[in-house]
Amino acid sequence: MQNRRLVSPYVYPGLVITSGEMNLDNFLSECCEKFPFDLDDLKGRSRMQDVAFLRHAICHLLRYKEKKTFTEIGKIFNRDHATAISAVKRWDNLLSYNDHKAQTFNLVVVQCYKRHNFNFISHE
Repeated sequence: MQNRRLVSPYVYPGLVITSGEMNLDNFLSECCEKFPFDLDDLKGRSRMQDVAFLRHAICHLLRYKEKKTFTEIGKIFNRDHATAISAVKRWDNLLSYNDHKAQTFNLVVVQCYKRHNFNFISHE
Protein backbone atom coordinates (compact mmCIF):
# COMPACT_ATOMS: atom_id res chain seq x y z
CA MET A 1 0.00 0.00 0.00
CA GLN A 2 2.70 2.44 -1.00
CA ASN A 3 1.93 5.79 -2.54
CA ARG A 4 2.81 5.28 -6.17
CA ARG A 5 2.54 7.39 -9.24
CA LEU A 6 3.12 6.37 -12.80
CA VAL A 7 5.95 7.83 -14.80
CA SER A 8 5.18 8.93 -18.31
CA PRO A 9 4.84 5.83 -20.51
CA TYR A 10 7.16 7.51 -22.99
CA VAL A 11 10.04 7.25 -20.53
CA TYR A 12 9.86 3.59 -19.44
CA PRO A 13 6.61 1.64 -19.81
CA GLY A 14 5.39 0.26 -16.48
CA LEU A 15 7.84 2.27 -14.34
CA VAL A 16 6.41 3.64 -11.10
CA ILE A 17 7.85 5.99 -8.50
CA THR A 18 7.25 5.11 -4.87
CA SER A 19 7.11 7.72 -2.14
CA GLY A 20 10.25 6.49 -0.39
CA GLU A 21 8.51 4.30 2.14
CA MET A 22 9.76 0.94 3.29
CA ASN A 23 8.06 -2.07 4.80
CA LEU A 24 8.99 -2.41 8.45
CA ASP A 25 9.24 -6.20 8.17
CA ASN A 26 11.96 -5.82 5.53
CA PHE A 27 13.97 -3.63 7.89
CA LEU A 28 13.54 -6.08 10.76
CA SER A 29 14.51 -8.98 8.49
CA GLU A 30 17.67 -7.20 7.40
CA CYS A 31 18.63 -6.53 11.02
CA CYS A 32 18.07 -10.22 11.80
CA GLU A 33 20.27 -11.26 8.86
CA LYS A 34 23.22 -9.48 10.43
CA PHE A 35 22.91 -11.79 13.44
CA PRO A 36 21.91 -15.47 13.47
CA PHE A 37 18.32 -14.69 14.49
CA ASP A 38 14.97 -15.45 12.99
CA LEU A 39 12.34 -12.74 12.57
CA ASP A 40 9.95 -14.91 14.58
CA ASP A 41 12.43 -14.86 17.48
CA LEU A 42 12.66 -11.07 17.32
CA LYS A 43 8.90 -10.56 17.25
CA GLY A 44 8.17 -13.53 19.51
CA ARG A 45 8.67 -14.14 23.20
CA SER A 46 12.35 -15.09 23.05
CA ARG A 47 14.30 -13.87 26.07
CA MET A 48 17.77 -14.82 24.81
CA GLN A 49 20.08 -11.93 25.62
CA ASP A 50 21.24 -11.27 22.05
CA VAL A 51 17.70 -11.32 20.69
CA ALA A 52 16.59 -8.96 23.45
CA PHE A 53 19.56 -6.65 22.73
CA LEU A 54 18.59 -6.44 19.08
CA ARG A 55 14.94 -5.83 19.99
CA HIS A 56 15.95 -3.06 22.43
CA ALA A 57 18.22 -1.42 19.84
CA ILE A 58 15.42 -1.39 17.29
CA CYS A 59 12.95 -0.02 19.86
CA HIS A 60 15.41 2.77 20.65
CA LEU A 61 15.85 3.61 16.97
CA LEU A 62 12.12 3.60 16.30
CA ARG A 63 11.53 5.89 19.26
CA TYR A 64 14.22 8.48 18.54
CA LYS A 65 14.70 8.35 14.76
CA GLU A 66 11.19 7.51 13.59
CA LYS A 67 9.37 9.28 16.47
CA LYS A 68 7.10 6.29 17.07
CA THR A 69 5.01 6.21 20.22
CA PHE A 70 5.60 3.51 22.82
CA THR A 71 2.23 1.99 21.95
CA GLU A 72 3.18 1.74 18.26
CA ILE A 73 6.53 0.17 19.14
CA GLY A 74 4.83 -2.31 21.44
CA LYS A 75 2.41 -3.36 18.70
CA ILE A 76 5.30 -4.05 16.32
CA PHE A 77 6.80 -6.55 18.77
CA ASN A 78 3.48 -7.89 20.15
CA ARG A 79 4.06 -6.30 23.54
CA ASP A 80 2.50 -3.52 25.57
CA HIS A 81 3.74 0.06 25.84
CA ALA A 82 5.35 -0.50 29.25
CA THR A 83 7.70 -3.09 27.76
CA ALA A 84 8.67 -0.62 25.03
CA ILE A 85 9.37 2.06 27.65
CA SER A 86 11.53 -0.37 29.60
CA ALA A 87 13.43 -1.40 26.45
CA VAL A 88 14.22 2.18 25.45
CA LYS A 89 15.29 3.14 28.99
CA ARG A 90 17.46 0.05 29.33
CA TRP A 91 19.10 0.73 25.96
CA ASP A 92 19.75 4.39 26.88
CA ASN A 93 21.39 3.17 30.09
CA LEU A 94 23.61 0.63 28.29
CA LEU A 95 24.70 3.19 25.71
CA SER A 96 25.49 5.76 28.41
CA TYR A 97 27.89 3.29 30.05
CA ASN A 98 29.61 2.58 26.71
CA ASP A 99 28.79 -1.11 26.86
CA HIS A 100 30.78 -2.71 24.02
CA LYS A 101 28.12 -5.25 23.08
CA ALA A 102 25.41 -2.59 23.09
CA GLN A 103 27.56 -0.32 20.92
CA THR A 104 28.04 -3.15 18.41
CA PHE A 105 24.32 -3.93 18.18
CA ASN A 106 23.49 -0.24 17.92
CA LEU A 107 26.01 0.25 15.12
CA VAL A 108 24.51 -2.57 13.05
CA VAL A 109 20.93 -1.33 13.52
CA VAL A 110 21.86 2.26 12.66
CA GLN A 111 23.74 1.08 9.55
CA CYS A 112 20.67 -0.85 8.39
CA TYR A 113 18.56 2.24 9.05
CA LYS A 114 20.93 4.55 7.16
CA ARG A 115 21.07 2.16 4.24
CA HIS A 116 17.31 2.47 3.83
CA ASN A 117 16.72 5.90 5.38
CA PHE A 118 13.02 5.77 4.62
CA ASN A 119 9.86 6.30 6.63
CA PHE A 120 8.33 3.00 7.60
CA ILE A 121 4.92 1.70 6.75
CA SER A 122 3.56 -1.32 8.54
CA HIS A 123 1.13 -3.94 7.30
CA GLU A 124 -1.70 -4.15 9.78
